[in-house]
Amino acid sequence: MKALGSLPRCASANLQSSIFNLQSLRPAAAGLRGFTLLELLCVLGLIVFLLSVALGSSLGWGRASGLRASVLEVKSSLTLTRQLAVTHGTRASVFYGNFTTPVPSGHYVVSTNDGSAIIGETNYLPKGFVFATNDAGSVAFQPDGTSTGDTDIVVREVRGANFLAATVTVGRATGFIRTSE
Repeated sequence: MKALGSLPRCASANLQSSIFNLQSLRPAAAGLRGFTLLELLCVLGLIVFLLSVALGSSLGWGRASGLRASVLEVKSSLTLTRQLAVTHGTRASVFYGNFTTPVPSGHYVVSTNDGSAIIGETNYLPKGFVFATNDAGSVAFQPDGTSTGDTDIVVREVRGANFLAATVTVGRATGFIRTSE
């Protein structure tokens, strides 16, 4: 390999001019300023905070939507039971309660003539939801669509404290079914 001094004059001039150009770029690059570690940590902390707020609120939405689904299932079964009583001209009932072993779960069945014939299958509330009462209950509809009494069916989460709950109300005179959270 030849030393720099042994290169032809034009080659050494090109090499020296390219070295000069690289050195002239360095001061410009050295003037650019990047982000400090403290600035990057602050931005990262802000992102983590915003994600935790978003995740926390979305978990609450999941709980609320599960409760809403549970209540709408019960309301739907009550509405269909009332419709069955009116269209077939017979008394129809919904029986509901909680199984406590091995896992608490709410269940309900639709029957005609005060439990003599069960229609369909046993329905279960979604996992994590039960009826608020520990006793079995029932709602009966007459052939004219009225109910046997004003009834409030409360569905709640299986949690010790800070649980969500909603109510399905059946009116006696009209058999009208409404929900409230």
